[in-house]
Amino acid sequence: MTNPSPDHRRHARRYPRVALFTATMAVTVVVWATGIARERPVVLPPAAIPPEAPPAGGGPGAAGGQAVQPVLAWERTYAGVTFRESSPVEANLSGPAIVVGALDGNVYGLDSVTGADLPGWPVATGHPINSSPAAADMYGTGADEVVVASGWADSGRCAGGGVFVIDPSGAVRWVRAGVDPLCRTLAFHSSPAVGDITGSGVADVTVGALGLQSWSWDANGQLNAGWPFYTDDTVFATPALADLNGDGTTEVVMGGDASPGGVFRPNHRGGVVRAVRGDGRLLWRFATNEIVRSSPAVGALGGHQGQSIVFGTGNYWVNQPGGASDYDRVSALDTSGRLRWTRHLGGQTLGAPALADVAGTGERDVVIGTADGPAGGRVWVLGPGGDPLPHWDGVPSGGGVVIGAVSTADLNGDGAQDVLVPTGSGVLVLDGRTAQPMFSIDAGHAAFQSTPVVTADPGGAVGITVAGTEPGGVGVIQHWVMPPSSGAQLGSQGWPTFHHDGRRTGNANPPPLAQRQCLGVGIAGYWEAAADGGVFGWCGAGFHGRPAPSGLAAPVVAMASSPTGQGYWEAAADGGVFVGMARTPDGRGYWLVSADGGVFAFGDAPFEGGGGRVSLPFRIAAILATPSGRGYWLVGDEGSVLTYGDAQFFGSTGNIPLRSPIVAAAATPSGQGYWLVAADGGVFTYGDAPFLGSTGAVRLRQPIVGMAATAAGRGYWLAAADGGVFAFGDAHFVGSTSGLHLNSPVQAIAAPAG
Repeated sequence: MTNPSPDHRRHARRYPRVALFTATMAVTVVVWATGIARERPVVLPPAAIPPEAPPAGGGPGAAGGQAVQPVLAWERTYAGVTFRESSPVEANLSGPAIVVGALDGNVYGLDSVTGADLPGWPVATGHPINSSPAAADMYGTGADEVVVASGWADSGRCAGGGVFVIDPSGAVRWVRAGVDPLCRTLAFHSSPAVGDITGSGVADVTVGALGLQSWSWDANGQLNAGWPFYTDDTVFATPALADLNGDGTTEVVMGGDASPGGVFRPNHRGGVVRAVRGDGRLLWRFATNEIVRSSPAVGALGGHQGQSIVFGTGNYWVNQPGGASDYDRVSALDTSGRLRWTRHLGGQTLGAPALADVAGTGERDVVIGTADGPAGGRVWVLGPGGDPLPHWDGVPSGGGVVIGAVSTADLNGDGAQDVLVPTGSGVLVLDGRTAQPMFSIDAGHAAFQSTPVVTADPGGAVGITVAGTEPGGVGVIQHWVMPPSSGAQLGSQGWPTFHHDGRRTGNANPPPLAQRQCLGVGIAGYWEAAADGGVFGWCGAGFHGRPAPSGLAAPVVAMASSPTGQGYWEAAADGGVFVGMARTPDGRGYWLVSADGGVFAFGDAPFEGGGGRVSLPFRIAAILATPSGRGYWLVGDEGSVLTYGDAQFFGSTGNIPLRSPIVAAAATPSGQGYWLVAADGGVFTYGDAPFLGSTGAVRLRQPIVGMAATAAGRGYWLAAADGGVFAFGDAHFVGSTSGLHLNSPVQAIAAPAG
């Protein structure tokens, strides 16, 4: 942690910093930016700012007959500190606070009422910060943790950085670094999005990196199963969080860069938007011919069923030989990744869009600014179909190019969202209904490449906080307050901060911070059994008991449901020999199988043969019963399948070289097929067993140890040793132990019968 120097001070300005308009500002400031593809650096130099001068006319003037003038509540200046693209966030740090990062590597936490440093703040990260901090109560304490990523593209993608979770006192709870095959210390530009993407009941932290992989950790800093996700190129964009398929769990929507080469196929020159499940599996991808530096936004647009995913692009390939026609596009996709509409705006669209009711119609519109280009430095508002709203077909920003994302609030109380536009020459505020300037903040005095945050302050006032840099490299944080006479309010259907909310979900209706729930009528749950006999039930799979750990002579290795689903058996590896279990249809008997193929029948389970008297060249991994209960299959760890009784042979992997041994299997309800699964998650299907997916291409934190099929036979679950559960087909993910500290590894998974 660092303490502020004497230059980090509060003081009152000697000249007005707010100007009201009846016409557009004449000042135009040019800044430029470049994107990144693979290992090339991004360069975002400070904006060129005209010398300070008092506003003309001796004071503010009215706009549209409605004088709306915020009052400066407090200001902090920091000599030699640059605030660039890190957008301030409102947080509850045992009281209302504003948090923002700077290129000096510090995260600044200020009392939002007084502007004073909070105890324990600022917090040093050791690397420049261009990422916007997120804030969320990750541990249910009633106060927020701050999550921020550090690292700077200008220093190189391998220049280092990390992801920090900081508690309200300023203490770092945990920090994680990113690595990939080309780099041991990745930098992060993307802002963390905070929300449960695994359904484990705890918040996750998901972020892109300036490397070849994106990352997701749970609230305790444990890497989520299936992550890091291989992106094949750098990611600047902040991920959005949304339930894309209506299954009650949250997916991740990520923008990113793409360039020829690398191991990913297909690859191309341009960019990409991806939807990724919480277990690290790709749902879909949408390609562009320019990088997607713009952070996607998710929300319902009028006239379209369901949510839309809206994004701009970037400005890397347009500046390379051959150019890129998508550099000025803003596009909307449906939740399956299909294009709804796209529009050229005549200027680079690298800022994140906002989805807000600018027209006051009760429906959200798309708001985005443009950077360089034939029509750069403008603000657009597009309706649900991508057509500009009246008055909003490229309104000049008044301060040159727009790199940071806009925010919105109803600052004059007329029921429409007004637009706050950060520029290289101050922040311009435009009336939502008319697109006319209302007022500006720091026009000609400071450069802003971050998003203003609008807050509901104590006492009912509406506040505006900005962070930027003045001439000479002086950083500035200001908090302005709209007077009650303005009628200002946050309003409905707004976008008051970068990526919509403090968790940076990018979603007009943010998904739950944490969720662990059954997903609806008819959705089946499952049990996980640990080696010490511990049983974890999810979504209706009730807990019915477990053996006392002191009573176990050997670890539990298998589990089976009773016919009604209201009970279960656990089988231990007594003598170190048993490896699997299967029950009869009526539940009045079961079989145990040993690693050498010996079969032991109990109750009404008939003995139909086994491999115990024959020396098998492999170990048995599983036993499966036929639907009639008059036969069974034995599955070897190299993929051989042995049949007994009325069990039929449908194929095996016995003659196929495997990367990992077979560890589990499941039979279809008809008995006319079966699945085999390897420790790496590869799934092999035979007979009428459909292939519905696998984790063979996913980097697992722990190996797969178990498999269970759904009652309909149109899906299956895979369980990993750390308790991670992967669902395929009509199997639904309803929870896992992957975010918990387990005394013993998970050994088996079973679904309730009946």
